[in-house]
Amino acid sequence: MLLNSVQIMKMKNQEMYDKERINQILTEMQEALVIADNFSEPLSSRQAIKEYKKIWTLFRKTSANLLGLTNFLLDNSEEKERSRDV
Repeated sequence: MLLNSVQIMKMKNQEMYDKERINQILTEMQEALVIADNFSEPLSSRQAIKEYKKIWTLFRKTSANLLGLTNFLLDNSEEKERSRDV
């Protein structure tokens, strides 16, 4: 049986987003939120820029992971709905 590119991508996504990976993404996002919540205004503008960059980089990474996970879950949800309708 030959697989098309969509089927191959779904298989890779299933491997990529196992329960352990999902929990890792959620934990990283929670940790990023704690860091942002505990942020206090630095005394110097140089230190402020450094801290803002650190937080921005952290959220950039975690939000990209969370977006990928969300798309994966939405695709699975839509696929389950389609299979129920058939």
